[in-house]
Amino acid sequence: MQSRNTLSLGTRLDRYIITQVLGAGGFGVTYMADEPSSGQKVAIKEYLPIGLSYRDENDTVRPNSNISFSDFEWGLNRFKDEAFSLVRFEHPSIVKVKRYFEANGTAYILMPFYPGKALSFYIKKGIQFKPEEVEFIFDFIMQGLDLVHKTGMVHRDIKPDNILLLDSGYPLLLDFGAARQRLGEHSQQMTRVLTPPYAAYEQYITNSNIGSWTDYYGLSATLYECVTGQKVMEVMERFNTLYEGKNDPLVPIAMLAKYKHNERFIQMLINGLQVDQKARPKNYDEWKSRVHGTSKTQYLNW
Repeated sequence: MQSRNTLSLGTRLDRYIITQVLGAGGFGVTYMADEPSSGQKVAIKEYLPIGLSYRDENDTVRPNSNISFSDFEWGLNRFKDEAFSLVRFEHPSIVKVKRYFEANGTAYILMPFYPGKALSFYIKKGIQFKPEEVEFIFDFIMQGLDLVHKTGMVHRDIKPDNILLLDSGYPLLLDFGAARQRLGEHSQQMTRVLTPPYAAYEQYITNSNIGSWTDYYGLSATLYECVTGQKVMEVMERFNTLYEGKNDPLVPIAMLAKYKHNERFIQMLINGLQVDQKARPKNYDEWKSRVHGTSKTQYLNW
């Protein structure tokens, strides 16, 4: 995955040695690195928006032009804000930010390296998750996500690639996309970042109201795929069908799922997958209360 826009393997970055490129996108690069003093592996996210900047021959990240400079700096400040917001959270379902530092004309977020595989890995293998598995994933992720939402922060990019199943069996929510998405909305030089079919309707609309309900759509679309083995129909296609006065074309979970899931859980996903953001719950307590009593299933901390 290494390219001219990534740091070379073996590069020393602060007190870390880059050993692998874990991922690279339009907003930046994530590396695996060794910390020689402790012998531990870490993950490091680098701010490098491709539409606004480049890496020179000395590994310094520079804005493409004077026009790009203000947008680059604006995004850098959002990247920093996100790091300092995430460092406050201490929940095992939320990726832990250990440190923020600046080097090479840009900024870096240091996180633990978590061994495991993304939900997308299992989905691509054709695995449909059992009721107890997917309900545990939902509940554990929501415990941490609820803490995040209560601070006013929104993930904005929940999808199977961003939920890791650790080797311990616990799920972990990765790669908060708030800074990346806000830069896409702020800068005309950057493409708005969306991941169909997990993006909610309001993410396609300029100056729309993004909130916890946006994350509920992404999480529900992700778990719909875990349960059925099929991607949910894209929200704009559903919107157009509903606009024509027809019924929602979303294929019911019961028609696709290999296992029989309890009604309460299915209704929660349906609530989260409403096209109209006003029809989705505004917070976790409301989400749970909408389907209260439809099942005797016991959930963690419910």
